[in-house]
Amino acid sequence: ARKSEFAKQLCKTLDNLQLTSGVETAISFALASMFPATLTLRQGDYASQLITAFHESRSTAPASLAFWSSLTIRLATSSKLLAQLSDLDSLLHALDDLGSAALEDCYLGVIPRLALLCAQKSCDGEASAFRTILQPLQDQCSTIFSKDELVAAPFSRLDRCWNHKTSLQRLEEILFPPKGNQPAEAKGPTLWVAAIEEHMVNWKCSYDEIQRNRPLLESLRVRIPELTSALDAEAGFSEAEELSRGKSPLRMRNDAKAVAAWLAFLGAEKLELWNHFVLNASQRAAQKSLLFSWLLDKQRCAQANGSWERVSAFSTSLATVRATLARLLHLQQPPLSLDELMEVGNELKAGARTPADEINVLRAFPAFGAAPETVCSDLETVLQLYGLRKPLASVFTALDRFEFACAAADADTDLAQIRRQAAELAEVEAIKGWDAQQCQERLQLIKDLLCPEEDHVALLGLLSLFERLGTADKAWEFVHSRSEYVASSGDGYSGVFNDKAEDFLSQLGGEDHKILENFKPVVSWLAILVYNQQQPFKQLMRALCSSPKVMAQARQPPDTRPFLQLSVAEGNMDFLTNLFHKGLGGLDSVLWQFQHITAQCVYVFHLQIAELALVYVDPQKQHASALGHAQVLDFEQRLGFVQHEEKAREYDIDG
Repeated sequence: ARKSEFAKQLCKTLDNLQLTSGVETAISFALASMFPATLTLRQGDYASQLITAFHESRSTAPASLAFWSSLTIRLATSSKLLAQLSDLDSLLHALDDLGSAALEDCYLGVIPRLALLCAQKSCDGEASAFRTILQPLQDQCSTIFSKDELVAAPFSRLDRCWNHKTSLQRLEEILFPPKGNQPAEAKGPTLWVAAIEEHMVNWKCSYDEIQRNRPLLESLRVRIPELTSALDAEAGFSEAEELSRGKSPLRMRNDAKAVAAWLAFLGAEKLELWNHFVLNASQRAAQKSLLFSWLLDKQRCAQANGSWERVSAFSTSLATVRATLARLLHLQQPPLSLDELMEVGNELKAGARTPADEINVLRAFPAFGAAPETVCSDLETVLQLYGLRKPLASVFTALDRFEFACAAADADTDLAQIRRQAAELAEVEAIKGWDAQQCQERLQLIKDLLCPEEDHVALLGLLSLFERLGTADKAWEFVHSRSEYVASSGDGYSGVFNDKAEDFLSQLGGEDHKILENFKPVVSWLAILVYNQQQPFKQLMRALCSSPKVMAQARQPPDTRPFLQLSVAEGNMDFLTNLFHKGLGGLDSVLWQFQHITAQCVYVFHLQIAELALVYVDPQKQHASALGHAQVLDFEQRLGFVQHEEKAREYDIDG
């Protein structure tokens, strides 16, 4: 062996150590699990001593090849590659530490020469000796790059391997030279590099599969965290990419399978529903379905613990929501019952959404696009009819309370028919079986009896007049007890009332002026009712419908609260009654106001408009009164007028 090429290379390597004569260097070689052989080398016959040590080594179990020196030598980079080569991570650390030049020196050093000699030696004895040295390294690398090891390696480690693919390919070619003479340009990736690439591709496919479902899972996690917590703990779908890179291809494949199995419980139809109404829903509130969110919340509240803890329960809830919406749109039987439709109507009303707008939002879902055009009109008919229950009852309350002639028992056939319709609407169980056609017929009958030529908005407005009348005892009594305020034509208040009111308005200012100004239309409405108090119900309603002032208010949208002035006037009737009874000039009226101002007034500064107001509370009025500059001057003038009255002598008005 001393004359062989291998010996020459070893001698050259040891010469490069620059050991001086007389200096001993202890070098230990550990092959596999054998007992380490420790040599004491002196300058001289290095090769002979080294080969002897190799021949004394006997081991068949693949393990690590380690090389240590007690001196710092220039070939330390080579020892790094050989030291502690026990797994893929240690190999990568060695490759990371080695520079390209040092790595090439290592490849052209001991390992390549060992491999070359094992392949070229004609002497079986020498070849066996070299194979004894090389075999543990081959076995160890075969283990490191086996399928079981690579599939369990984190992606980050595989990525590092890919960055060193050129070095690994060279190392594999050295340890396992290809058979035959294959041209260099025809060579493809080695088995190690190909296996690494395959496992990286598999990891990426599994990762991409999870990422495709991540928006859906994230939308569920945000809205229903308790539902997806177990899946997130198992598959980690919400992890950042950096954490996912710490998973192996095997773990990532199992995570993707867990996500797919979890989503399989929901099914394509239910996922389609969630994706449309939640995941892909427009951010504009007007384009979001109120009913989908409401129905899903109802399903959530129906769960044992107030939410879904199992995906199977959530799947059932989504199926129920989809079926309910399909029944609403006449795409599934049976259709929603009347009470269910009223729940729908109340929810739409609470969300300020018209049935037409909501139906259009629902129709945007592909599976609901075939809903018939009559769905919207049928729903509106049902909601309109059911919405008349309370307003109709208020009509009877007001007519009975103020003793209208038509309210007497069986005295008016039209009113009696209205009462029967209202009684049927009150029986919820009895009307559950009504279909849209039956609801339309009853709605039209009620409109014909109340206001046949008006739309539903005007009908609701007229009914709100009776609803507010039922709680306006003082306002009714004010008009009812003063027949001179009712016009002889029956179309509103008389000239007597108008002249008196205008006289007061010319002298009043501020809040008092507003109160009286708002009171005038109230008297006009009440005068029509008082004038027709003894008329049949049909004549009463005809009189209201023929009044421009009444209908102008009745046609206002419900959200503007028609006939609100009647309720406001009722709260100020003490002040108004006293005003029309005693007027403005009397001492009692002026001093009443003066006493409340001096006792409890506060000054309110409006800095933005540079204005000062005097605010006080008058028990005769519904709200606090505010006097501006002009109103204070007017009140001061009124105080001056009463100073000369005889009653004023008992008061220190000047003070």
